[in-house]
Amino acid sequence: MTSGTAELAHEAVAVRPATRVAPANPLGVEEALARFAAPADCREPVVILRPFTVFSKQSYSTPIVPPIGPAYLASLLEAGGYAVEIIDGVGEAIEDVRLTECGSYKCQGLGAEQIIQRIPADARILGISMMFSQEWIHHRELINRIKRARPDLIIVAGGEHPTSIPEYVLRDCPAIDYVVSGEGELTFLELVHRLVSDADVSGMTGIAYLDENGTLVDTGLGRRLADVDALPRPAWHQVPVSKYFIGMFTHGLSMGRNMPILGTRGCPYQCTFCSNPTMWTTRYVLRDPAAVVDEIEWLMETYGANSIDFVDLTAIVKKKWITAFCDELKRRKLDIVWQLPSGTRSEALDPETLQALHDTGCRFLAYAPESASEETLLRIKKKIVLDHLTESAKTAVEVGHVVKIHLIIGFPGESRRSMWKTLLYSVKMAFQGIDDCNVAVFAPYPGSELFRELQETGAIGELNDQYFQDLIIQFDVVSLKTFNGVVPDWEIGFYRVASMATFYAVSYLSHPRRIGGLLRSLFSSTFQASSLLEQRLYDFRSRGRLRGTP
Repeated sequence: MTSGTAELAHEAVAVRPATRVAPANPLGVEEALARFAAPADCREPVVILRPFTVFSKQSYSTPIVPPIGPAYLASLLEAGGYAVEIIDGVGEAIEDVRLTECGSYKCQGLGAEQIIQRIPADARILGISMMFSQEWIHHRELINRIKRARPDLIIVAGGEHPTSIPEYVLRDCPAIDYVVSGEGELTFLELVHRLVSDADVSGMTGIAYLDENGTLVDTGLGRRLADVDALPRPAWHQVPVSKYFIGMFTHGLSMGRNMPILGTRGCPYQCTFCSNPTMWTTRYVLRDPAAVVDEIEWLMETYGANSIDFVDLTAIVKKKWITAFCDELKRRKLDIVWQLPSGTRSEALDPETLQALHDTGCRFLAYAPESASEETLLRIKKKIVLDHLTESAKTAVEVGHVVKIHLIIGFPGESRRSMWKTLLYSVKMAFQGIDDCNVAVFAPYPGSELFRELQETGAIGELNDQYFQDLIIQFDVVSLKTFNGVVPDWEIGFYRVASMATFYAVSYLSHPRRIGGLLRSLFSSTFQASSLLEQRLYDFRSRGRLRGTP
């Protein structure tokens, strides 16, 4: 792992913003498999790596889940006749948590040398899933070490981070040969086919690379899937899923054997703080509810799953879909708990729908109003009616759901008055019985509209390691970097800590039964969280007990 000094010394890279669109005509899975199947003489394994996770030393929230993206990539390649291996850099050493050499961050999972040793000697292509920009400086060093050890490897990076700033990624880490942009399955399949066939890649969409002259070639986003339900199920047999069960690691509440699933892809909205339009465009695809339930049954029978975490960007938009899904669960009488921890909207969640969710095993819902200021909501293009969301969340509590709300303060130019409205809203929701509240400070993620605006105004200059280090402390209780420009950083940091402390104080004092539940959850021999606070305290305590080596 690099030292803090080395990280800060890494030079800034000046790149121009990318203007990229996805092809209008989605591609079918069967057609793709027919066109890009493995050649008869292809024997070398394709390796897909999910690197170790990185978080701030004082982080209060670092949930991890089995890697569903790499599992989907592997399943499609397997269906195409390729030999595939997943290296799950988190799950294969989930018990190893260690400090970086600079002492400011922690890594969880396999170390760089362990990852290098796991790459088969005859592998030719290494695909790396890179979702979170705050992990870049650590994953960049990992990639450089891999390339030094294995200069024969063709390294392909995909995911939210390289999709949002492909030229920066390629120039900052020349060890990366190609970036796969956007929804990755079909593009990666085609790229692998061309590489193993020694065919020209210049005619395909969805990739970026530097040519022999060092000029960027960026062919835009890859084609979206025409038929998501035709994808083979995630290749969980390639992932040590049982390791996640032992540690009770989850994005939501641990119910013992949590497994992730996707019921939809993309998001139809265009919030300015989100990179979704860059990664997925605004094409929102819903799977067949029966097919989703089929997959849940398969997860129960094959892996003993007893809890399903929907990891969708926006899980519930249409009432018709969620009603059909609940009806299918009810018809099959599945003994399963499921949850929506990522944050959803309220348009479809009326009392009837909330009751249907609870009756079929949904126990945890997260709402994402982001702000209680109408001025801020307009600024970030968060198209919600706050009163409707508030009423829906209150009803969810009455029905019996564990409910969390996501809030953000410190947007560029946001006034104290607007922040105070949001913070007072959190206290109001605590009195109403909402179980959990996270108050995040705005972070300008690459690919988002606000990121581009901050670059254009000079608030974000040329990207360098300091920028990514500032991102990684977003869940840090001590350090903070904001891009508000109106209110000092320390004051916004104080608001976050004080508001979350106030929320939980009001929540537990106004609902004293929760105090007993908290104590039971933390000190009983069998952990069972009844709120996300309890889950995160358990995670924090568990990570404190874990030790590893670099």
